[in-house]
Amino acid sequence: MAPRLLLPLSLEIIMTEQPLVSVVVTTFNRAKRLKNAIKSIQEQTFQNFEIIVVDDASTDDTEKVVKKLQQKDDHIKYIKRKENWGCHSRPKNDGILASNAKLVALLDDDNTYRKDHLQALLKAKEQNPDVQMVYGDRWQKIEDGSGQSGPAFSSEWHPMILQYKNYIDTSDILIEKQVLLDLGGFDESLKKFADWNLFVRFAKAGYRAKRVPLILTDYTFHAGMAQLKHKSLVGPDGQPLPTFQPHECKTYAKKSIIERKKFPKVAILTVMWHRLDYTKRTVESMKAKAGYDFDHVIAINEATKEESDWVSSQKGVGLFTEEENVGVPKMYNRFIDEFVKGKDYDIVVLTDNDCEFMSEDWLAKIVDLYERNKKFIVSPYVEGLRDNPGGSPRVGHQNLGIPQYAYVGKHFLGFPHHMGNICQAMPVGFWDNFRLDENTFKHGTQSFQISKAAMEHGFVLAYMEQVKVEHMDTTAGQKEKDPKAFDASQNAKTEKYESKHNI
Repeated sequence: MAPRLLLPLSLEIIMTEQPLVSVVVTTFNRAKRLKNAIKSIQEQTFQNFEIIVVDDASTDDTEKVVKKLQQKDDHIKYIKRKENWGCHSRPKNDGILASNAKLVALLDDDNTYRKDHLQALLKAKEQNPDVQMVYGDRWQKIEDGSGQSGPAFSSEWHPMILQYKNYIDTSDILIEKQVLLDLGGFDESLKKFADWNLFVRFAKAGYRAKRVPLILTDYTFHAGMAQLKHKSLVGPDGQPLPTFQPHECKTYAKKSIIERKKFPKVAILTVMWHRLDYTKRTVESMKAKAGYDFDHVIAINEATKEESDWVSSQKGVGLFTEEENVGVPKMYNRFIDEFVKGKDYDIVVLTDNDCEFMSEDWLAKIVDLYERNKKFIVSPYVEGLRDNPGGSPRVGHQNLGIPQYAYVGKHFLGFPHHMGNICQAMPVGFWDNFRLDENTFKHGTQSFQISKAAMEHGFVLAYMEQVKVEHMDTTAGQKEKDPKAFDASQNAKTEKYESKHNI
């Protein structure tokens, strides 16, 4: 084994048989350029890595060059594809699957790393453990001298900018391997913009990145580069059109050799305080029209034997009870801590027991939206409310660039500042650092707490305008039907909570 120099980072890393970084190099018929790319990796100041060269069925001296390099450096692995894929997506996925490290760096065969490339990115990753990807800047070289060489600075990490343009190159990044696997790697249905597509899906999945403001890569413009091989479609104005629309793609690759391990798993909680007839209608409509599998738990405040017995008789429905009415917030927290936490769920749905589901495939549509963007907390359009028909007013967030209404894929969404709690669906990650205040009022306050926390933690509130639920009997009908029960359920005045928290 060739000797390797290990320079310490801010945290000392001890050389082991397991590399800390896998550098995936994809190549096709560029033996000379490939040699320079590999050399730039070998000369890194940080040396705990493996090099995985994926050859997309080259017909030149690529194999001969790599095998000669392997004789002197057994950290190089070589994969030669039997058939040419024609672009980088499948070869990169091959390299990701063959990698042994928890962190993956990528290098195209016509680019080179500067000597501190890996060291600088690893240091940034250590200093920012809450991000899943770090990336640097690059120096662009015009090989034929037809243009001005110079720096190409990346933007600071901002998912909204990715909706309009890509500002990160794959040769600039260091990313967690597990994240690549969870996203399905590169979308193999795309001949162009597969890197942009990956970063858009990375952002939609709720992952975070950090820019390292250092020039770490040399990027070469030349006649044979991939960008010149795959021409863009051209629009009416003569400008190139992308081969994918950022707002339409889902978080998982449309086509990939990386096998998908799981589909989103959903847990639903319904909280009830008497009114068993309403609960029965909620459960019946929920199951009949969901269009997607889910696990269901019913929590009963001040439970009676009749209520507990009925829930226990429902196949596949979990139950927990309180002898007294401890309020909705405590029931939500119990559900998260005792039923959801550590159970591999992806989506949590919270419903009142007077919520009747009107739209077919209501849950399938929520899951589809989740797969397009995992930063939404959503509610269906709510019919039958007394004060806010359809739900809270759709006002948008102009300071965040969020309009009053917008399409996300096929879903038409309205954006409020606050969202009611008749039915709410959210990524389970929302609860990682949040619990409801159990000392507040018994009813009506949890929606304000959730809405406030959502905006503080980067989630977006949205009503799904094409998915409908009904507040049973309408607000006025419930009061007319049973005034005593209605008044009791309203005993927590949201105005008082609003004033207390300056909402």
